[in-house]
Amino acid sequence: MTPVASLIINARQKEKFVAKAVRGALSQTVPCEIILSDQGSTDQTLEIMHREVESYFAQRDEYEGYPPFHTVKVIECPIRGEYCMETGNKHFQYCVEQTTLPFVFQTSADDYDLPDRVKVCMEAVEKFPCDIIGTTQ
Repeated sequence: MTPVASLIINARQKEKFVAKAVRGALSQTVPCEIILSDQGSTDQTLEIMHREVESYFAQRDEYEGYPPFHTVKVIECPIRGEYCMETGNKHFQYCVEQTTLPFVFQTSADDYDLPDRVKVCMEAVEKFPCDIIGTTQ
């Protein structure tokens, strides 16, 4: 199935929270391109991202009916700098440049998505065509 949108999680030093964020992204009920990006974390953030993706694919292969339709990229952002809003914004921009899909959803690594987040928003776009969606979680 073709992804309907890209869901991006950009992270830095979020090992305590990132697993839940990744599981929320992977729980989406419509096909998504999921981009997980770490920006030079020195904790276990990147390793946790990889572990959650491996677990997702293992479950997907084991259980028929498990959401089988996401594409997932785990990337390391090359942008470095002080841990601040400016480098965070550059990190997100870098992530957006990694997709060609017209709709991008962003989730902070210390937050998470409910399973129908992308579905509900894309249904709204079908009903009310637009170029941008603004949502809260």
